[in-house]
Amino acid sequence: DLIPSLLISRMGINILILSLMLIAVAESYKVPCDYTTPVCTCPLTDDDDTCEFQLIIQELETFTRYEVTRNGTSIDTDGTEWYINETTGELLPCEENTASNVCENITEESTACTQPFTVDGKSNRSFIAINGRAPGPTLIVNKDQYIVVNVINKLDDNTSIHWHGMHQKNSHWMDGVEHVTQCGIPPDGSFTYIFQAIQTGTHWYHSHSEDERSRGLFGALIVKEQQDELIEQVQYDLGYFFEDMPEQHTLTLLDWQDEDKPDKKDTFSPDGAEVSPFVYWSGIINGKGRHQEVPYTETRLSIFTVSSDNTYRFRLIGAQSIFAYRVSVDEHKLIVIATDGALVQPMEVDYIIIHSGERYDFLLKTKTRSEIDNLNRENFMIRADTLEVEPHFAEAILHYDTGSNVEPKSIQYESIKDSSIPVSSRCTNTSHCSALNCPFKEYPPSYNVDCIHIHQLQLMFPELDNNLPDVQVGEEDKLFFNFGFEGPKGSSSMNARTMKLLPSHPLSLSVGNTQKVQAIHEEECKDLEDSTVCDNNYIDNADECNCTHIRDTEKNRSIQMILSTVRPDYDLKRIHFAHPIHLHGHYFHVVDIQFGEYNEDGVLESTNKDINCGGTNNCANPNWKNTTVDYAYGRKGKINRKAPLKDTLLIPSGGYAVVYFKANNPGYWFLHCHIEVHVLKGMSAVIAEEVSMATSPPEKMLKYGNFSFSVEQFKKARGDETENSGWWTYKRIKNGLIAVSAVASIFIFISIVLAVIVTVLCCCYVDCCCCFKEKRECKESRKRKNYERVD
Repeated sequence: DLIPSLLISRMGINILILSLMLIAVAESYKVPCDYTTPVCTCPLTDDDDTCEFQLIIQELETFTRYEVTRNGTSIDTDGTEWYINETTGELLPCEENTASNVCENITEESTACTQPFTVDGKSNRSFIAINGRAPGPTLIVNKDQYIVVNVINKLDDNTSIHWHGMHQKNSHWMDGVEHVTQCGIPPDGSFTYIFQAIQTGTHWYHSHSEDERSRGLFGALIVKEQQDELIEQVQYDLGYFFEDMPEQHTLTLLDWQDEDKPDKKDTFSPDGAEVSPFVYWSGIINGKGRHQEVPYTETRLSIFTVSSDNTYRFRLIGAQSIFAYRVSVDEHKLIVIATDGALVQPMEVDYIIIHSGERYDFLLKTKTRSEIDNLNRENFMIRADTLEVEPHFAEAILHYDTGSNVEPKSIQYESIKDSSIPVSSRCTNTSHCSALNCPFKEYPPSYNVDCIHIHQLQLMFPELDNNLPDVQVGEEDKLFFNFGFEGPKGSSSMNARTMKLLPSHPLSLSVGNTQKVQAIHEEECKDLEDSTVCDNNYIDNADECNCTHIRDTEKNRSIQMILSTVRPDYDLKRIHFAHPIHLHGHYFHVVDIQFGEYNEDGVLESTNKDINCGGTNNCANPNWKNTTVDYAYGRKGKINRKAPLKDTLLIPSGGYAVVYFKANNPGYWFLHCHIEVHVLKGMSAVIAEEVSMATSPPEKMLKYGNFSFSVEQFKKARGDETENSGWWTYKRIKNGLIAVSAVASIFIFISIVLAVIVTVLCCCYVDCCCCFKEKRECKESRKRKNYERVD
């Protein structure tokens, strides 16, 4: 009796699977994303679906509102100036209301006009807007979906958009770096980016052209994980659930500068390293903040609403130009669960230090309702302090919704700040606070803060063995990069070489083009392993050290990369700076971070001595001083399966980091300091990863001008198999649904009915355990399953 029933069951299951395969055809959806939508969420939930967005880039003015026209898809560029009343805190038009001007006769909340970009309450200047706002709209999608972004450039200059955190597997020409992976998008031009959202978590998009990022051209990109697995694991570790609302709890941080040339003045962190050569102007969180000279009443701060007795996931994005921030929430702890999109074992800290390009996710456990009632306060300051000895700040407010759901007004900001108790007050001799991601080994003793470093984190889901690099690598697979100001005449450099990009020959567009490859080769840095080359940049003209810096790697090799800020004489001159380093196209595992030498007061006195710089004057050809200091010495097999994953990592002044990655993504990948002025001045290089096997860009990309293509064309260019279409052919229609042939529709209906009948018969014929698992068994099975990251 059992055998026939099992055969019937297998037949039913096969019919059901076939039916579902026919049904599960990918959908396409054009996401409403215009001047009225600060958050653009794709409602489709299946992988392989397509979500399409439109981003319009243009220059606007602060404290100005622009009329929204054509159903939210454009604006009238003749704006109306507004101001904040110094007494009431109201946002009002500068001139009397008239019926002839829409933007003079509306409320602050009206969507008939764009919101005035009040920034810090002081800066009257131009900025770059995306769909009428800065930062641009938050884009929310789901894992493995295809993302189509149509970018329209209304600037007077070229632009480009880099999708920071997306690895662009087999499509390096979609990485969005002008002069490296594409020609710039011309003024009045358009460009279609297409990529698959494989890397989950908190990411972002930003310009990779000139200084456009610090002028406002950036926004959040959230790729949602498989929530059931994530929440189960966190609940298992912590004992409670959390709410994930990226549309409400994503924070982008920016150090905002006055449009005029900033004043020069070196400022320093507690270890004596340089923080910035420029005077800090102000800080903004999600486009809002306060200049220190402006009363709170005349500002707007970003407000993040929560309820009591709950836990929320917050997402931090470091969009800064120069300054790092130490982030805290008054009277609350932060539980870090991810960095750069990669989930880590939960770690409770008081501060998160975030540098340009980094992302951190943390859980915030809110107070109970009785605690809020006893405090008689429902607002707490969110502080982002610079790392200067005399810190500056960016501010926002954590607001508890206690029923009234009324957010605080600007006339209340100062009293909120005065009553809110900063985290520093609980950092004492007997009870130290903790800070994640310090750019130095330890805070000076007087701070009462203990440092936790990135390599001390552990992945929440250990890496699969086939994704892990080998710890022992060949000499040709050890890539040393030293960051400093050792280029010609003291310019920004890597290995004493200042990057020279080639506007007429973007590297990714040279694949398969012999003539372009030859033009690049003529400008490429020569004699990279000769320690005498580029060793006298301050004396010689050193034209050969202003070159296109390219390092080759072979496919499927394990790569050890050593990122340092050291000097051959161990002196701090010209390297006295911590650098956040970003690698495009990959995650890397952080296995070790080493620091320079400090005195008893925590001040840096000398650089680390593990690395031999090669040259006498500059670190032009760094390598391990001897085999015993190499991280791989005495180790075998694979690297630690729990070593944290990053794509942007802070390298401490006078120290170094050891990271590993597998070269499994052929193409040209930019490696650079994420401090904007440093990369613009040449602190970068390119990893040429088995370029002979890289996919060629679509032919239309080779010319400067407009570019567009379809998802099907993208898949073909990426080397994907084309979609087969037989008698059950389908087509995409305007509203994103799928039209299936009538024959297929009838077959699907009949198949589902048969599958249900057969399955019911099976379960009635024999013990139901042959068809269904116990709920507890299923839950345990999911808990044992590893979270698989696709690199």
